[in-house]
Amino acid sequence: MLPPISQAKRVCEFSKLDKAKVGTQTNVRFEVSVPANTNLSDKIYLNIAGENSVQMEKTADYLYSASIPTVVGKNLTYSFSRNSESSRSEEKQLSVTRTKKNDVFDFVSSWSDSKQSAALPAKKIVMMMDTWTINYNFNLLEDTRHNIDSSMKRIKAMGGNQMDVFSFVEVLGNEDFFFLDEVKSPFKYMRDAAITEKDMKKLAETGKEYGLNVVLHFNTEADYTQFFNMWSLSSAGMGVGGADAHSRAATKLGITKPKTKEWIDMWFNGMEDVLLKWGASAEKAGIYGIDITPRYMIPNFAPEEKYANQRYRDLITKLRRVYHGKIFGSNFSYWGGISNEYIPEYAKDLDGVYIYFQYINVRENASAAEMKSAYSSSFNRLDAELNGLDKEFYLVMNQPSYKGSTSGKSNFEFNDYAENLARGYVADWNEQARAYEAFFQSLNGRKGWAGVATEGYWYDDLMDPDYADPLISMHPSIRNKPAEAVWKKWIIVK
Repeated sequence: MLPPISQAKRVCEFSKLDKAKVGTQTNVRFEVSVPANTNLSDKIYLNIAGENSVQMEKTADYLYSASIPTVVGKNLTYSFSRNSESSRSEEKQLSVTRTKKNDVFDFVSSWSDSKQSAALPAKKIVMMMDTWTINYNFNLLEDTRHNIDSSMKRIKAMGGNQMDVFSFVEVLGNEDFFFLDEVKSPFKYMRDAAITEKDMKKLAETGKEYGLNVVLHFNTEADYTQFFNMWSLSSAGMGVGGADAHSRAATKLGITKPKTKEWIDMWFNGMEDVLLKWGASAEKAGIYGIDITPRYMIPNFAPEEKYANQRYRDLITKLRRVYHGKIFGSNFSYWGGISNEYIPEYAKDLDGVYIYFQYINVRENASAAEMKSAYSSSFNRLDAELNGLDKEFYLVMNQPSYKGSTSGKSNFEFNDYAENLARGYVADWNEQARAYEAFFQSLNGRKGWAGVATEGYWYDDLMDPDYADPLISMHPSIRNKPAEAVWKKWIIVK
């Protein structure tokens, strides 16, 4: 996290990228994701109209790259070909406006001489980054609410038909007495506030314009400001200690201790207060769905799991009285604190379930075939686990983009970037793209899935590793990364 003056300077630098002087020499780097029916030994070429074709370098299975010199102000007509002119992609246009950040992440959905088919779930979901209003990762100068229209326009262009957003609940008190409430101001934590009824109306109305459903999720969080000075972070920006402070605050609430029915009642009474209010607002606004399983800080309800399960069922019943849209849940954190050994009974009362996909663990630099095999094994396991639950399932992919993310290197709290840079984490966008490719190859043609989602998508282009906090480059968001081209290639099939 940079101090405010430095942040503002970088935002200004970003805003000037598209104002380079016409005629200035520059380079454009093209990276393309090619169809799964492309032989890995095929040669891929970049074709610029009026210029000689350039053979592209293979950077990973189904990914190729090439850089060309050009000048600011030039309009390029380009395409890709495989082995010869008889196997081409469609032509596209590019206006060169920058001297920096000239990376084109593109895709070929099918070659002209061989169509690549895709049989994927009907719902194509983009789950936005779990933030609302300002956020210190947005350099404190951005606001998600100002990016609703542009985000939906982009989701539509990605082939999406649903946008999922996150609201926020804080837990205040200690293990003997606490209550849940909406996070009313982003300035307490220097990030995130609850989505208001006015926000919901804007989301639903804009969604109708773009043909997108809107689903509301939420995070619960402890009041970690008691152990962590957020104002100091925003001014000094050490990038350390956030996760530790939240862990201490959660411990104070008794999140990890064995639960009593009295503790569980405090939790669900607070959940009901918030969700019934949101349900009434969502009903007025026309929000498509609400997910009742919280994320981020989830209690373990042992040894009173059965009691907690009944409280979930009661919550669903009460919510249906004020809200007639879809009610979802998820398997996040053991189905909301119940169990990872069985599906809780409350899942039967839901209209649909989000299934968060576990990371695969393969050898470093594994081939696409090896990664596909690992994903197939995971799918087979999920098919067995979900067998008997007759619901719509939405598969959530949230693959990070750091080196080792598919070979067992553990995930981390992205906001504590200084700690994790010191631990040796480095960005690897191709590893994320390779994972998405193998994931879609394994998903293609599988039955039983109603939707597929990419999770953690940033709201605007300012979330760039050169202009936002360093670990954005390792975040699961696929925005402006090669994995976004892989998503488009599979979702937008021509």
